[in-house]
Amino acid sequence: MSIPTCLQKHLDELYQNSCLGLSDIAHNDITPYNHADFIIKIPYAGKKLKWDIFFDPEDFTFPPDFDFNDDYFLANPDIEMIEKHIPNLGNWNLDNPKMLAIILKEFLEYYKQLQIEKLRKENIYFRYYEEYEKLISGDQIKAENVEVSVDGTNITFLIEIKLDLTVLPEYCSDYELNNSDDTILLKIIINKMDGSNTKCSVQYPLNMELILGDHLPLPKFARDVAINEYVSAIKEILMQRVSEIAENCRLRKEFMTSLHSLVSLKIVESDTEHFKKLVMLAKNEDYGCLVTTIAGNKFPQENPAIKLSSVYCQEGKSCNKVLPKFQYNTSLSPDKNAHLLVQSLSQAICQLKQHKC
Repeated sequence: MSIPTCLQKHLDELYQNSCLGLSDIAHNDITPYNHADFIIKIPYAGKKLKWDIFFDPEDFTFPPDFDFNDDYFLANPDIEMIEKHIPNLGNWNLDNPKMLAIILKEFLEYYKQLQIEKLRKENIYFRYYEEYEKLISGDQIKAENVEVSVDGTNITFLIEIKLDLTVLPEYCSDYELNNSDDTILLKIIINKMDGSNTKCSVQYPLNMELILGDHLPLPKFARDVAINEYVSAIKEILMQRVSEIAENCRLRKEFMTSLHSLVSLKIVESDTEHFKKLVMLAKNEDYGCLVTTIAGNKFPQENPAIKLSSVYCQEGKSCNKVLPKFQYNTSLSPDKNAHLLVQSLSQAICQLKQHKC
């Protein structure tokens, strides 16, 4: 299906700057069903709003029409309301590729306003309107960090929480963090208005997930706990995990640096960027081995992996053995553990030579 270049520029802008709300628009969220009309699925509060966009196929300079597939949102809009809440619809400019994204963002912001207004006006939800007001009244969470969806007896809060990742050293991971990687999305689904049935989950940016590892178990959302208190508890848990990772990275660097200094003249390969790998040549009499030490992201909770590889085996066997007996002792300093490793190599190489490993 051929999409006019003038419209394709607007779609490309949506893909490239894909945050109309708190979540990104994926490529499969926009589906053209002819050269002038589109279906767009806009992420909002953990669900996707299915909106139809219609252009005049004879003249794309006219602003698009919208069908929101929602009996409660702009089913019968009036001109004054549109001018007030979506002012840029009347300023449609086909030559500005950002225009469609700007208009969609205005519609989404108005949708959010109506959801919050529903919390405020209907008695059944009012408790959670007060919770919302309390949540955004502090220093950490602002109105733009929260999306609210009200659907019958269910209320969903999607909350963007910013974490301080500056404590992580640059060498901590193979994955570079950018500004969008320091936030997580906490989703709270309230299925009963008394708070007795509430589900919570956290969405991590990919690079943060790779650094943090396994998802941390979330505390139970008790019915007598306020949302702002729960958000603070989640942030505290995550920041504690970030601090632990920063300390583990420091210990890993110290261990590998100490090992490097002990065997500096025998080093074959050394990772001086992330301090995860060091390969050295070690001997027992005339029998030489390459010793590969790898300290992973979970060091020192997980012991470093030590592998011996024979440089030359007189029996013609392939001698590659993992050193099973070296256990990193977390009660000792990293430099002492490095000394213990070096001291254990002579006996380990002797056993490898005799094929007793």
